[in-house]
Amino acid sequence: MVRAATAAFTAVFFSASYALGQNALTVGQPVEAAIAAGAAHEYTIALDAGDYVAGAVDQRGITVLAAVFTPDGPRLRNFGGPRDGTRTLAFIAERAGTYRLELRAPSVEEAAQLGGSQADTGTYELKLLERLSFEERMKSQPHQDRYASP
Repeated sequence: MVRAATAAFTAVFFSASYALGQNALTVGQPVEAAIAAGAAHEYTIALDAGDYVAGAVDQRGITVLAAVFTPDGPRLRNFGGPRDGTRTLAFIAERAGTYRLELRAPSVEEAAQLGGSQADTGTYELKLLERLSFEERMKSQPHQDRYASP
């Protein structure tokens, strides 16, 4: 009985510490992690209104779904893509705040209901490739003649 209670407490403690210590994402710094079918991992990124963020999730042996949530909680968007390989991510922050990116591996049963299959475990690499402010995106580029004569 004591062992079961200790094991349950340990599991809850580590789950809570993982949730509280959500990983903050940084452009150019990849995050690699193992994930099991039915599990979800969360990451955060602080953005200003109008910021554009682009990234990718390299799925390795398991399907990983991605979604981004606004600072006040609602889902901003889901990211489609292939069941394996690289899933691209891109969105614009509607307002300033800390956005949450959720990576979720569907359970084996959920994948079967959707007509697919799912491995029990796998890994992924998450990488933010670009973050541009509204001002950076709106800068005019110098004109370049496409057909310049030598």
